[in-house]
Amino acid sequence: MKNMKKLIALLLVSMILLSACDIYAGKRPLDVNNVKWVSQNPDIWFIVQDFHCFGEMNLDGEIINIEVPFDYGKGVTVFPDLCEFGDEWLFIGEWEYKMGDSTFVFNVKNNEKGVLDDSVKTITFTKENYDTGIRWFDDVESKWISADPDIWFTVGSDPRSGHKDSGTDPHTGEMRINDEIIEFEIDRHNGGYTWVITDKEKPLFRFFCRHSTDEFTAFVIIDEDSPQYFDEEDKIITFVRG
Repeated sequence: MKNMKKLIALLLVSMILLSACDIYAGKRPLDVNNVKWVSQNPDIWFIVQDFHCFGEMNLDGEIINIEVPFDYGKGVTVFPDLCEFGDEWLFIGEWEYKMGDSTFVFNVKNNEKGVLDDSVKTITFTKENYDTGIRWFDDVESKWISADPDIWFTVGSDPRSGHKDSGTDPHTGEMRINDEIIEFEIDRHNGGYTWVITDKEKPLFRFFCRHSTDEFTAFVIIDEDSPQYFDEEDKIITFVRG
């Protein structure tokens, strides 16, 4: 009996430690996909799409495109869109729900850069539904084309996986770089919502994307050990349905 009590106690401690790793998993505003969070004052909105949050803020008529990453706790940082993060943040705060999960309050903790008016201590966001249409990876046998750079691919029957070695029907295509044609496959990257394009031997580049019904924008991420195919201005690729 004593050993059984010890075992139960050990299991309870293990459960507590595991749950403490990310006690807000599935509960953050970030975790509700395909919604739009809107603040009237100040005028800010952002969309949650595949765990990426992006939108706009209107400050005295100036429109600033933003990204809004949430951390594993209650922290939220607002950045200019497509920046390198780091010290380029605009303001920092913490979130908390009000009135269930349809409204959350952003409590401003750091506005030392003066982006917000000093009187703004809290920002209230309300949730609206946002229809992204059919996402490219859900539309089996569809073809997607970028004119510049010259890239096309078709969507395989298993939208969540891509490598032929796994026995699935992958997303496959070609890209033309300096008259060289490179065949590739597309797959999830580390189980997340970033996609990786590979020539079956090595990763070529990764991207995350923003969807609409007949086109999507891919934001390219180049790793240091990957081929450097793209100039800085080519790292935003628009694909249209073929």
